Amino acid sequence: MMKNKTQNMPCTYETESLLFATVSIYNIKYLMKGTKDMKKKGLGVMLSLLVVCSIAFQGVNVFVYAEDVNTTSTKNVTQEINSQVKIVKVNKEKVQDDQQQSAETEGDAENNIKSGALRLRNQTRRAPTVKTPAKNAKELTKVISDIKLWDTNEGRYVTKTNDTYQLVKGSSYRFETDFDLSAYNGDLENGDTFTLTVPEPFTVKDGTIALTHKETGIAIGAATVTSNGEGKGGTVKVTLQNLDKYLEKTGADEVRDLKGTFYVNFTASEIMTEKTVTYNTTETADVITHKITVKEKGTTDYTEAIGKANFSKFGGVLENRPYTSEKLGKSGNYVHPWYVRVNVRQASYNNITVVDSISKEHAPMQYIPETAKVIYGYYDSTYSFHKEGELTEGVDYSIEYNSSYTDFELKILNASSRMASNGKPASYQLSYSTTAPADGSTVANTVEVYGDETQLTVNTDSTQTSTTTIRNSKITEGGTITLDVGYRIVLYKVDESTGNMLAGAVFKVTTPGGEEITLPATDATGRTYSRIFTSQEASQGDFTITEVTAPDGFKLLKEPIKVKVGSEGAIKTISNEPKEISVKVNKKWIGKEGGAVTVHLYADGEDTGKAITLDAANGWADGFDGLRQYRTNGEEIKYTIKEDVPAGYEDKVTGSQKDGYTITNTNVEKISIPVKKSWVGKKTDSVTVKLLADKKDTGKTITLHEAGQWKGSFSDLPKYDSVDGHKINYTIEEVKLDGYNSVVCGTAETGFTVTNTITGKVSIPVTKTWVGKEGDSAEIRLYADGTEVDSVTLNKSNNWQHTFTNLEKYKDGEEINYTIKEDSIENYKSEITGNAASGYTVKNINTEKVSVPVTKQWVGKETDQVKVKLLADNVEKDTATLTANGNWKHTFKDLPKYDETDGHEIVYTIAEVKVDGYTTGISGTAENGFTITNTISGKVSVPVTKKWVGGATGNITVNLYADGKKIDTQKLSKDNHWQYTFKDLDQYKDGKEIAYTIKEEKVSGYTTAINGDAKKGFVITNTRDTPKTPANTPDTGDNSNLLLYGGIMIASLGFILFLIGKKRKQI
Repeated sequence: MMKNKTQNMPCTYETESLLFATVSIYNIKYLMKGTKDMKKKGLGVMLSLLVVCSIAFQGVNVFVYAEDVNTTSTKNVTQEINSQVKIVKVNKEKVQDDQQQSAETEGDAENNIKSGALRLRNQTRRAPTVKTPAKNAKELTKVISDIKLWDTNEGRYVTKTNDTYQLVKGSSYRFETDFDLSAYNGDLENGDTFTLTVPEPFTVKDGTIALTHKETGIAIGAATVTSNGEGKGGTVKVTLQNLDKYLEKTGADEVRDLKGTFYVNFTASEIMTEKTVTYNTTETADVITHKITVKEKGTTDYTEAIGKANFSKFGGVLENRPYTSEKLGKSGNYVHPWYVRVNVRQASYNNITVVDSISKEHAPMQYIPETAKVIYGYYDSTYSFHKEGELTEGVDYSIEYNSSYTDFELKILNASSRMASNGKPASYQLSYSTTAPADGSTVANTVEVYGDETQLTVNTDSTQTSTTTIRNSKITEGGTITLDVGYRIVLYKVDESTGNMLAGAVFKVTTPGGEEITLPATDATGRTYSRIFTSQEASQGDFTITEVTAPDGFKLLKEPIKVKVGSEGAIKTISNEPKEISVKVNKKWIGKEGGAVTVHLYADGEDTGKAITLDAANGWADGFDGLRQYRTNGEEIKYTIKEDVPAGYEDKVTGSQKDGYTITNTNVEKISIPVKKSWVGKKTDSVTVKLLADKKDTGKTITLHEAGQWKGSFSDLPKYDSVDGHKINYTIEEVKLDGYNSVVCGTAETGFTVTNTITGKVSIPVTKTWVGKEGDSAEIRLYADGTEVDSVTLNKSNNWQHTFTNLEKYKDGEEINYTIKEDSIENYKSEITGNAASGYTVKNINTEKVSVPVTKQWVGKETDQVKVKLLADNVEKDTATLTANGNWKHTFKDLPKYDETDGHEIVYTIAEVKVDGYTTGISGTAENGFTITNTISGKVSVPVTKKWVGGATGNITVNLYADGKKIDTQKLSKDNHWQYTFKDLDQYKDGKEIAYTIKEEKVSGYTTAINGDAKKGFVITNTRDTPKTPANTPDTGDNSNLLLYGGIMIASLGFILFLIGKKRKQI
């Protein structure tokens, strides 16, 4: 080995960057014993490089063999792990084997590393050796590098005033003891010890402490604490152990640069004003002294402060309290428990809102949601809280977190209605825990409070609206090897949406002087850190942090971040937004469209808890937005979907997360279609029925017969079409039967009935009759099972008759019910009788009404009243009484004009109830009104005598006329002596005396002469017409009868006079 140089180059071990490693480069010459071919080429002496990455405080040496082969440069140094060559990064040229090395002369090793490629040889590492504890075990001196005092109650270093530690009697403290064993590099063995002597006046308790290497988890030391008594101090003896396991786990050859810290509990039990304590200088690297004062723990009355306080935060001290959080999806051993006092002064608010956030200017934390709790009560004068109850989430308060669980908003509902036992509105105390980095960094938590939407100050005398509590996330128990953050930049990389730590982020730090330093990629805890800067470098100004490489699947940070570096370093939590995608989902139905469906999103097969609802309102389309594309390890997330499949459907998902998914729901409902056979007429032995789907033959048939009660069924049929989802229209057809008319009725849902009917036709005659005056025409409509199928107009031209012919007798296996209806005709009511078989008769009855007025007149003296009867077709229908008070008038009203039986127009007449001593005369008509004339009654006789001049014939006919109207006829002959008297004749008519006259019917060959009147009687003289003859006419002898005729006439006249006289005496 010749030349040794130390380089600032990145060195990695397994997947972890080995920070602050010393990279040593050695030039080695050795003789290559190759093949004969190589010797011929003169390849005797060659150049090799040995790179050693040494990590001082971890005591790890990693050997990497590299050679210059003049290939494209690489920036990564690779190393051999477990005797296997592991290549972290190889550029364009692949590693060659030994025989292809070119002969090179010795050169500049540093230049070779920077410009060449590193070629690895599979080199077997020698086994590490550790001496077993024996007589050579030794005491290590001057290894304690620093001692600080830690306040375990406050989670910070003990308060100093004028460089003096202010201790309280009886309170709990810890010695934070740093040690550095690098002076013993390569010379450490199991059993070696070093000691811390605890001086007076401190009190320690007996116990043991394990010193554990954080990365490997190996306890490399055990500390035994021995007390000297109350206020007498004691000793802490540390014994090294398990160094062989440590070397095996780390792959180092020897234990080097071992540094760490351990903690020892102590109290101060004696009051003292000021004392200087000096630690044993044989144990410490330099002189270490502490000035201390010890005071009595006092009590303070906080009544005035409580009366002004609105809110405050306390707690946050790191605790070893294992937890498991389902909501965070993680677990751990350490937490920071926090407390917030709310409404300390017990003011009255309807609602109180607490807004809490975790600072990004410090190490990252997350709220552990399961630990949140709210209690109520009041604070007493010592600031102790009197709990009087606990609130229930979702009822008494609500709490909402952001997606990364680094902010929350808690709202206390109806706060003023909750009274404390001191008679005032309640105060509240909120408690919760956060995760802890537990790596020696600091964390911070900020709270704000609102009362009824108004932001509150911390107290009524202040303008401060928020309070931030900073705590050290340092494990102050046992012993560990931890990170010293002083004058370093410590960065934490977190997922902005989940708060998870991210590995693989690379940052560049630019110092105030312009030096650019690329930090190792963040590790599995999301952390990376710089080298320790000098105080001079830190004082020059701001350091600029730029993200060079974002973790896989995350967006690169765009803006640089500026920080100042001090004695406590600079801690920064930097969040990255994940790359996001959207997954679209569409819904397609095959068959009947269902209702709303729920679709769940899965990430790599795990339910994300995200769901959407697809329904008709959103057009069966929606999507999942804002989905992270990659996991924190850089693997792309595969998103899939699952549907809550509706009953009666099968689902099929097609597509991809890139193009979107389509869920097709196919209705798989099955149906059965019953079929039965009905006969109208003689049955056959059997029939065959075919099933059609959407009018296409399915090839399925069933045979119906008597043995099966003419019933069958098509079963297990899909309800919906599998291609486009329409509802299948199932129908049936019967194989043709000659001589039968086949009719199918029903539906696939209710079943089909096939009716076979012997074919036949019917005719239906219709006759129209009128009751009353006939109309011009009538419209008759024919209905088949209630549906109009035909119509006809009846009138005189078709004799009010018509026959509907060639009508089907059956339909769908049922006899058709034919009926008729007539369109309504004004002033007529319609009556339909009969049936389709015998024919229908439509009778129209005239419903017109008439009135018949009656007037009474008198010829002679009036009576008090008369009764008049109304006759309808000579049948008495009504009566009325006429009096002088009614002006001897009356009207019979609302009388039917036509008879409902045969339709003739009713003849209305009247008759007067007989009035003795009067004759009644009725004149007029029903249309114009009747007049009844009552006349005092009288009778007359009219005698008629026949005379012949020139011989008599056999007989003659005499007609009697009353007022010129023939009223009687009588024959005169020899038998009645050519005489007759018309007797018992009315003297008056309609109040006037009747003029009686007579006429003789013509007697051929005679000339008639009538003399007289009705009162005296009439004489009819018939004289034979004389033919023209000579003047001297012979005597016929007829004159001999003249005397006889004269006597008879005189006697008759006398008799008539006698009768008249007698009649007058009777009157």
